[in-house]
Amino acid sequence: MSDESTARLQPLDAIRGIAAMMVVLFHYTVNYSKAFPLADHPSFVVSWGYLGVNFFFMVSGFVIFMTLCKTINSWDFVVSRFSRLYPVYWFAVLATAAVVSLYGLTYAVRTPQEILVNLTMLQSFMHVRNVDSVYWTLTYELLFYGWMFLLFRLNRLAQIERFLAAWLLLAAASHIVTLLYGYFPWKITFSLLLQYAHLFAAGILFYLIYSGKANRVTYALLGLCVVDQLLAADSWIEDAFVFGFFATFALVATGKAGFLNVRALTYLGSISYSLYLLHDYTGIVLLDILRRAGVPADLRVAMVIVVAVALAALVSHFIERPALRAIRQRYKTRMTKSPVPSP
Repeated sequence: MSDESTARLQPLDAIRGIAAMMVVLFHYTVNYSKAFPLADHPSFVVSWGYLGVNFFFMVSGFVIFMTLCKTINSWDFVVSRFSRLYPVYWFAVLATAAVVSLYGLTYAVRTPQEILVNLTMLQSFMHVRNVDSVYWTLTYELLFYGWMFLLFRLNRLAQIERFLAAWLLLAAASHIVTLLYGYFPWKITFSLLLQYAHLFAAGILFYLIYSGKANRVTYALLGLCVVDQLLAADSWIEDAFVFGFFATFALVATGKAGFLNVRALTYLGSISYSLYLLHDYTGIVLLDILRRAGVPADLRVAMVIVVAVALAALVSHFIERPALRAIRQRYKTRMTKSPVPSP
């Protein structure tokens, strides 16, 4: 999920590329088997691939806080996020809905009304099914953007560590209450992102280290992120991966992640948003078409990965980037002629 505001921090693009491939492999080796349990399955299963989402949430914490720290006009941020998220998302929603409907992937078919609601990206708030299951993460991204934008509007970004301390302590309390009593109010957990607070917060804290603004409180809060992860995790495997993500970000923040500047990874990172939006249900359909054609399981996974990456590259080149540039250029032109008041 690349963004110009990262000033082309190549290791971040590499991280996006890794995270995207983790999720893709998870869906093609685990979710396909769930969708078609009687089909022959690949010889390998990437059951931990879903944790790529955790990596994405950390990137969002880093990038969104960095972006807001450099933002002056509120509309700059709103237009930046809108142009980044929506145009290619609209294409993905319509393309996915068409593919699953034409193929007859019954569990994924949505009504016209559900498709229209999905175009707002607010479907989870309206209790409407996602056109593609991967869109659930966009709800959390929007919530995070909203809370961070509120802090920006209140001119409280300079006190971010105070808010992070309260957020992480509340998240820890929610995990402990759940462990002890088996329940914590879901609406609070959801609206305050308590399940993933430590990931977004860690991204912010690593940005503070990267920008030379870290202090003892910063490192203490990173320790609290570790505690929250231990409380929230379902398994030691999840802990191991997330702590690996933390270590990777520590290297990025201290300028020691040059080994991640691998062209293939950074390119995957640059198209990762399109890849993430388009790979899932369309890939499941293609996997099943190849199965019916008699292609061996491992080979069809490899073939569909190649197709998914190629499709993402085309969509990124011909839709995502041109739309982003057009919207931002139009906004820039309008601002030059008649400045837009801050919302």
